Amino acid sequence: MLSKLTLIGLHNYSKGAIWGDIDDYIPVGVNKEVLINEILKEDGEFCVIYPDPEFLRIQIKMFFMKYQQMFTKWINVLNEEYDPLFNVDVRTDYSEEGSNSEDSASSGLSAGTRSSNGSGSSSGNNSGGESRNKAAYDASTMQPVESTSTTGTTSLSTSEQASESNSSSNSESMTASSEHSIEREEWKRGNYGTTMSQELLLAEFNARRFNIYNQIADIFAGEFCITVYF
Repeated sequence: MLSKLTLIGLHNYSKGAIWGDIDDYIPVGVNKEVLINEILKEDGEFCVIYPDPEFLRIQIKMFFMKYQQMFTKWINVLNEEYDPLFNVDVRTDYSEEGSNSEDSASSGLSAGTRSSNGSGSSSGNNSGGESRNKAAYDASTMQPVESTSTTGTTSLSTSEQASESNSSSNSESMTASSEHSIEREEWKRGNYGTTMSQELLLAEFNARRFNIYNQIADIFAGEFCITVYF
């Protein structure tokens, strides 16, 4: 048995309660009041598949949950800013990173020797003597009895030698490193002549005929309405 309850009839009967749970699932930028009015205007005279108001309310909520991502994409694309007369609009980012390193080393050696020599000598002679005289008791002069003499020679020699040597070495190494990062952006935009400006304008007019409210109403009719007039 076909339902004879229309969408607008259930809307009036429920006093709009069938739309009560869709607020969280309507994309930002879509006006709820305009959307409901467009659905009722386009689909209100069709009979509904689900005539129970409470069940229909739940299914309408599920409908907007199911299509929320697609409707949001439509809004984002329609709000995208671009120049309709440009058929090329390309941004390219380039980045380059690298590092450089350089090693250097130096070394040295020094050596030296110092020596000194010295010598000295000394010598001396010494002599001495001793004599003893003796006189007879009846003599008036002294007569030598014993005499001794000594002779000596002394000598001293010294020598000194000293030497000193030293050596030293030194080495030094150094490493220098650097890093670089280059970022560059290239933007190509304009009309490259493959399409005439008039054709681009006509394409823009056709794109702007896309109305998100009409599109949602059409999908809604396919989900909930029997699109036959009785």
